Amino acid sequence: VSLAQVYKMQASQTDQNRLIVDFVPKESEVESAKKLLSERGQQYQGGVPLFVPKAGKESNFLVISRNNQDLIPFFFEKAAALQMVEQYKKANPAEATTVKIDVIPLESVIATLQQSNDEALTKILLFPSQETIDFIRANSNQNAPNQPPANQPRPNNNTSNPPAPNR
Repeated sequence: VSLAQVYKMQASQTDQNRLIVDFVPKESEVESAKKLLSERGQQYQGGVPLFVPKAGKESNFLVISRNNQDLIPFFFEKAAALQMVEQYKKANPAEATTVKIDVIPLESVIATLQQSNDEALTKILLFPSQETIDFIRANSNQNAPNQPPANQPRPNNNTSNPPAPNR
């Protein structure tokens, strides 16, 4: 079941028979998040880590274009975020030293989406893990979500960056 479907099912439940959902991260991604954060003197706070590439002096979210719309990718796997970062560095060598990957818990993103009507939040795109993509392809006749498109990522220079979810 997709995360969107789980969210809809949970929202439609009454308090008495509310669907309880636990998000369980892959241990390897938790270790990646811990390592990234400890390198910056920060501590992993738990939850399902999402890896979010940023660049530039103001640490803007990197964006991709899909169907003529700018979207901000949040990755469930560090490796996928690193692919985007490397692609960006090749296309923008002058900014290579400003590129970093932030770690934001999925639960914080969901809480922010529930509490805010900021239109910029609609630009967040969650990229599933490769394991999830493979599972969907193996068990569905529909087109499965793809890896990030081949177009070049770029910083979001729009001043209306979506607010970073609380950590």
